[in-house]
Amino acid sequence: MTPKRVFLVVAVCAAVVYLGALWNRFAFDDLPIVLWNSLFRQPGAWRRAFASSYWPPEMGGGMYRPLTVASYAVDWLVARAAWFHAVNLLWHAGTSVAVAALARRWAGDNGALAAGLVFAVHPVHVEAVANIAGRAELMAALFAVLAVYAALARDRIGWSALAGALALLCKENGAVVPALIAWGWIVGLARPSRQRVTLYAVSWIGVGVLYAIVRESVLRPYAGVFNVAAQFVGASPLQIRLTAMAAFADFARLLVFPRRHSARLAVCAGGVVPARVGSAAGTGVAAPAQGRGVRTGVDRGGVVARGQPVVSGRSVGGGADVVPAVGRVGAGGGGGARGVGGAGSGAAATRVGARSRRGDRGRAHRAAGSRMA
Repeated sequence: MTPKRVFLVVAVCAAVVYLGALWNRFAFDDLPIVLWNSLFRQPGAWRRAFASSYWPPEMGGGMYRPLTVASYAVDWLVARAAWFHAVNLLWHAGTSVAVAALARRWAGDNGALAAGLVFAVHPVHVEAVANIAGRAELMAALFAVLAVYAALARDRIGWSALAGALALLCKENGAVVPALIAWGWIVGLARPSRQRVTLYAVSWIGVGVLYAIVRESVLRPYAGVFNVAAQFVGASPLQIRLTAMAAFADFARLLVFPRRHSARLAVCAGGVVPARVGSAAGTGVAAPAQGRGVRTGVDRGGVVARGQPVVSGRSVGGGADVVPAVGRVGAGGGGGARGVGGAGSGAAATRVGARSRRGDRGRAHRAAGSRMA
């Protein structure tokens, strides 16, 4: 099989398995970040994105992901949920092809096909692809892979630094690019001279310093805002870090054995904060609607009727209360939001309790719920 056919097969598979996501609407973080964000009602929103926080100011600001926000601003020219999801599919297909191209450099065409297909259809990517707010992951992943490819396969310092900077501007985890490149050197995928290694290090430091300066200047107005995820309100720093460690173990399990893939993180060990979605006031999602579908206040184009709440994209039956824009509901959940299979069990798909804490000022989930109230 020729390289072009390999890349075509990978791209088509990456898109086909998520075609069902085109019928999803806006859910969870899509609401405050995309649907209710006043930035997108302003002229030149894609330019303003580079001087704006990721979370809207009315929700406390926080995080700096201008390329992701700029992409949403461009999508607003169409302003239909299906279009937002279609663009996510394109980003995922592009990332899958990039993974195949990286693998081909050392494993040949067969290795490229295998790596690209595994990446394209792996269930662990469901939330990132089928949820509009997951685009930050997709964009950062694509540019990160390109940065690694430019460094290890082409030894292009400038192109690698540029792609790494773009990854950072999509999501903060683009900061792992230097570590990925260094790991490639350690395992022998490339062996640059000491002088080249020094130049790479200088480029990374330069990109990091410039990014930190810009990020600090944009987020300075929100420095006093209490930023913490809703499920960690009242938890000690130790509990938060223990939960994160347990979560990484769960992520590793999902990579090799993606069974019981849930729309929420199921980590609960002794002394560790239970990882729950939160309260109705803390998630922007209505209380349980067991045994029936949930689709509220959204027209066929995925546009919200003014003054009406939005709960989920597709109607979800079975036993799931609310399923975000992810893949098919698994055992006990009936046929829910469409996408790739294996997105979790019906009972664990996402049960949202009705408890809320006064004074809980975690980020978008809480603000989204108050906006609906």
